[in-house]
Amino acid sequence: MIDLMLSLMLYYFAHGSRDYQREPITIRKRAHWECAAILRGRARATTPDGSTLCETPALWIFPPAHAHGWQASSGSGCQVLVAHLPHLPRLLADLAEAHGFLRIPLSRPAAAHLKHCGKVVSELLHHQPGARDAAADLIRGHTAAIALRQQPAPTSSSGHSDDQQRRIKRALAWLQAHLHDPQCHIADAAQAVGLSPAHLRRLAHEVSGSSPRHLLSQLRLQRACDLLRQTGDSLETIAAGCGYTSAVGLSNAFLRRYGQRPGQWRRGGG
Repeated sequence: MIDLMLSLMLYYFAHGSRDYQREPITIRKRAHWECAAILRGRARATTPDGSTLCETPALWIFPPAHAHGWQASSGSGCQVLVAHLPHLPRLLADLAEAHGFLRIPLSRPAAAHLKHCGKVVSELLHHQPGARDAAADLIRGHTAAIALRQQPAPTSSSGHSDDQQRRIKRALAWLQAHLHDPQCHIADAAQAVGLSPAHLRRLAHEVSGSSPRHLLSQLRLQRACDLLRQTGDSLETIAAGCGYTSAVGLSNAFLRRYGQRPGQWRRGGG
């Protein structure tokens, strides 16, 4: 069980086996957002009013100051990924706060995806202890992708109109469709959806917590991961399909993001 107390962007991270029957977590408030995934086995969240919330594998997202604990009815243990973060993407934060907290049932593929995320973060922090920002970005990105895929978008408390949110989603879809083009620029995406580049940057940061340029980089690396996992293509072919001008460019970006080269990641089972 990897269990780390960190500062700055990732305040706490745990990944591995836990037995909440033998070592329950008492009900208490956390200072930050808690993203807790029960990946395998059973555990349940408990609240001050005595309610017990579902034991099945799920992703839980609790806002800061939400009092809760963790228990289990059997001693077989479970596999978990737990992270405490100072902030989440605005759409996800609005959704969690509107409902008090979120519980998203995890399918086997979703649980496997988060398990791999935990493995990558563990290795990243082991080899590069100072890479807390990158680790936090990975956890935020993967949990938000799974949560928002299964939840309706809430009305934004930041005052964004439905039209503005649709334009942001269209801009991301445009970027996704043009990842293969090394000349793909944020200005082109903004023009495609009728926004100025500055307006798109501001809205994207307020809604997702990231700049469009950072989101473009994430999309390219996510596609590279998919191709590394699903195909036997050479690194040169994958780099070209993801908008990198060379395999070296992809390899360096991959190393900065995940703490290892694409070949190492592929040999490790992706």
